[in-house]
Amino acid sequence: MKNRIQSKAFTLVELLVVIAIIGILASTLLVSLNSARNKAKDVRVLSSVRQLRTTFEADYLGSSYADLSVVADGTQVVGISAGAPGLTNIVQLIKDAGVQNNHGNIATVNGNNVDLFTDGSAIQIGPTPPGSIANAVDTGVAIFTTNPAGLVGDYAIYATTTAGYVCIDSSGNTVAARQGTLTNSSITSAPMTNGKVVCK
Repeated sequence: MKNRIQSKAFTLVELLVVIAIIGILASTLLVSLNSARNKAKDVRVLSSVRQLRTTFEADYLGSSYADLSVVADGTQVVGISAGAPGLTNIVQLIKDAGVQNNHGNIATVNGNNVDLFTDGSAIQIGPTPPGSIANAVDTGVAIFTTNPAGLVGDYAIYATTTAGYVCIDSSGNTVAARQGTLTNSSITSAPMTNGKVVCK
């Protein structure tokens, strides 16, 4: 009696089921990967903002900040002097925050490529044109102070993230993952408490 050789090939239905399962697993993995990548970008932006605050505080003169200057356009937007003590570090930190959010507008200040706009003497960290948050996407970072003129005695640093924005003010208050954006009308100027700008 002859032994019958039984076929061990997969049927078309079985192959389709396996392909479908692989597709579902791959799509789930991609979603998780994108989520992890976005979280990593947001952590890096927050880290840059915290280091900016450290730099500003290191150059604090007792009543004003040596690195910060008012743009003097009637808004609360802050600029960075081309002669700021912490210029090189500030440039790198803001550029890094911009790169995390795919902002590619480059200006050169003292030989440094910056993800910002400048008039040649001061880097405008806030949006362009001054006072228009609608264009904050050009920089990804906006820094505000209480007074639209004079010395800078306080500040609030806002930075775009994939989840919305982060903020740290001169009092050390931190908003780590606020929903919303710098590009809508909800942040036309930094809110104030007890006469100082604060994170919203």
